[in-house]
Amino acid sequence: METKTFNYQFVCPKHGTLPREDVIMTCNRCDRQDLTYKDGMYLCPSCNGNEKGNFVCMLCGNDEVKMVKMRKKEYIQ
Repeated sequence: METKTFNYQFVCPKHGTLPREDVIMTCNRCDRQDLTYKDGMYLCPSCNGNEKGNFVCMLCGNDEVKMVKMRKKEYIQ
């Protein structure tokens, strides 16, 4: 059994907790080469660790998705 640990969780006001696959980052302040890979996702310096980053829910288009720092474990068989 493989364990994956994530440090962040995304929360949409309409859909609640979202997997990372349902969230996109829409920053237009940074260049592509400025992105850093952290905890399994690409973040720009202005959004890195910022709960009020530029994240959008792909299910409803809401741009008020928050990134919440936490520890979450998923068990994969």
